[in-house]
Amino acid sequence: MQRQPDKDVRAFPAQFDGEFSPQDIEVAQLSHGDLVVASFSQEPYGDFVITGVVTEAENDRSYLMVGPWILQTAQGNAPRLLSIQLVAGNGTHVAPVPTRRGLVEVDGLA
Repeated sequence: MQRQPDKDVRAFPAQFDGEFSPQDIEVAQLSHGDLVVASFSQEPYGDFVITGVVTEAENDRSYLMVGPWILQTAQGNAPRLLSIQLVAGNGTHVAPVPTRRGLVEVDGLA
């Protein structure tokens, strides 16, 4: 049996003071602390959008994530990523910026 999305989930529009006009950007142009809007496609849920702060891995600047969602690895863009837009660069927004993520080594490999 495959889990289905909850039929009773409701969207609550956010109240935003100011201008909100994200700009299309290539993932490779992003860096730690940038505030982005990213769209993904994941079965069985379909397409969805998240907003959050980009984090880099401590020893791998090409490994970018927003929350638990991978944007890019050394092999390229994540397969589930549909599009990415920059809302504000690091240092130009008020969202908290987490520290860089540590890497777990397994048998000496990161």
